[in-house]
Amino acid sequence: MRLHALTFALLCALSAPVLADEAAKPAPAAPAAPKVKWVLPWKPGLALAYATEDTTTEEKDGTTTRTRGTDTTRVRVAAGADGGFVQTWTGEGGKYDLLEGPPSAQAMLKETRAAAAAFEGTPIEVRLAADGTYAGVRNIEPLVAKMRELMQPVTVAGVEAELAKIEDPKKREQARAAAQQRVQPTMDRLLTPTYVEALLTRQIQDYDGFHGLELEPDQSYEAETQLPNPLGGTAFPAKITFSMSVSEDDPEDLYVAWDMVIDPDKAAQAALEIGEKMAGRKLDKTGKEALAKLDIADEGIIVVYRPTGVVEMFESTRTTQVPGQSKKVERHRMRLLDGAHDHKWRDAQETAGAEAAKDEQG
Repeated sequence: MRLHALTFALLCALSAPVLADEAAKPAPAAPAAPKVKWVLPWKPGLALAYATEDTTTEEKDGTTTRTRGTDTTRVRVAAGADGGFVQTWTGEGGKYDLLEGPPSAQAMLKETRAAAAAFEGTPIEVRLAADGTYAGVRNIEPLVAKMRELMQPVTVAGVEAELAKIEDPKKREQARAAAQQRVQPTMDRLLTPTYVEALLTRQIQDYDGFHGLELEPDQSYEAETQLPNPLGGTAFPAKITFSMSVSEDDPEDLYVAWDMVIDPDKAAQAALEIGEKMAGRKLDKTGKEALAKLDIADEGIIVVYRPTGVVEMFESTRTTQVPGQSKKVERHRMRLLDGAHDHKWRDAQETAGAEAAKDEQG
């Protein structure tokens, strides 16, 4: 795996900032209107179940790789310290599929599926402050140990898939010996508590990032923020824009939408620090140029049941690209099972509409 590709994978774990209402400013200013509030849903004993789907599409080196993972995600809430809460997240019934990909991706499929199956049922215990905002992971140490155990065979499989491209047996063995010396130190630098927390809770932090907001409906708000660096060091400057609106069809539905863009120029130094820390050395000119062009953008939408504040649907998408070199689109979405309203994902609605139109024409 090339170093800057590994760095991009690391950057994809950047966690969302926690929004503070006082940090937000309307853009542009609008006449005052009755505000809408997202009430805090957390109560000890609350149990929610979501149908969850993760899809990733990556274009690099002239090839496209598409993967899809699904499971049932359960969220349980208990009382926490200092008036806060503890969310316990677990997944069950997971499936992982390679929808499209080169031979190297096919070679990693078995190990990736095994790792996903081994992680199933592992609880992620998230601490929330009294105001519902994300405050960290309570059981991070066992999660780090679990990730170290699971990522080792996946990493080795990835290395072997790359080595298989070397036709000369002697050169292949030389490359294997060199790679074996790098794998463990790289994993040691990567799988730190800070990084594992960012990797496992990025979507959870988005899910928990907007509770308690009280805003004028249908207005755009923006805030300058800093995304924590998953390896420590310089943070990533970003601008987040968000809004809240009440559904015209059903006033019990509240829609929260956001998008966030990392400033590529200001973030270049932080990206370079990550790249060099991962490598354990200074990057060459090619690596520096690739990181300097890095573009990361997030967008998402949440559907909330207003009477309780419970999330009925959640969807977030992160696009990471270096123009002309690579592009990666990661989509994570959740749909509440047995909720007050029966929502469908947007593409399911579009498919149903197209099929209905076809039936009418037929």
